Amino acid sequence: MALADELNKLRATKPRTFEAWCDIADPEDRQLALDAINDRNLPYNALALTLRKAGIPITPAKIVSLRDSRN
Repeated sequence: MALADELNKLRATKPRTFEAWCDIADPEDRQLALDAINDRNLPYNALALTLRKAGIPITPAKIVSLRDSRN
């Protein structure tokens, strides 16, 4: 039963999508991430890797999608 409890806590505390992360992120961190996503000088693959290392759940495809939606 302890494993189930730990897994449920992990699910509840770690956002699984970028949108979920935005909902709970510190406003300054959220703005930094969004500014980076909108910076087309940053390669989307490398940016996704950097953001994921920082605990932000995002994929290269999501970055491309967000950039395309802001045009």
